[in-house]
Amino acid sequence: MGDHVEDYPTAETDYLPHIINRCVEKANRHNVPYRFRLNGAVVVVSPGQTAGAVNEEVQRQWRMNRLPRDAAPPATAGAAATG
Repeated sequence: MGDHVEDYPTAETDYLPHIINRCVEKANRHNVPYRFRLNGAVVVVSPGQTAGAVNEEVQRQWRMNRLPRDAAPPATAGAAATG
């Protein structure tokens, strides 16, 4: 199997449960991980993984993307002070 991951093509308007079910089905059938991207989430579905676990990962990534950006210091703050 190695490090090979198949990409599952998606569009912004795709229905998340359908994508999850298709990737879980393909990963299990072909014994190869499948990666999909949807609305900022990038998830790799491994063979044997449940649809519920995949959905939890998507939701976690979406929550992380919604966090206020000012919670972390800006990457350029140090450069501006020294430059």
